[in-house]
Amino acid sequence: MMEEDDESEVPVQSMPKKELKEEPRSMGATANLEMAQLKKEVRNLRCENDTIRRELESSRERLSASTTAYHNLQGHLRSLVDKYTADQGQNEVELQQLDHQAKDIIERIQTVAGRLEEDNALLVEKLREAIK
Repeated sequence: MMEEDDESEVPVQSMPKKELKEEPRSMGATANLEMAQLKKEVRNLRCENDTIRRELESSRERLSASTTAYHNLQGHLRSLVDKYTADQGQNEVELQQLDHQAKDIIERIQTVAGRLEEDNALLVEKLREAIK
């Protein structure tokens, strides 16, 4: 098919200038009209191309901004996770210390309670002896 197209174009291009001048005016007007339409189409395509390039550039800028925001957010989240992990570790240590302190306090309370029971028992005994 390509060869047929090429063959059909060859005679038009190889026509003597004399024959081109003898073309009917309507052919020249049609060619001029087609040329004007092609030029208009080229302008439209260039305009569309420029619009697409601007949109592409805008998209690239938005992508860059989004990527930067994503990386910043990712870094912030990592920082929060690290802080949470450190806080959790610190909280575990604090909880262990509080647990140890609570056990010490309970032990002291039990010791004091034991002494109070002994003291009460002695007082009860002294009261019984005093009553007799």
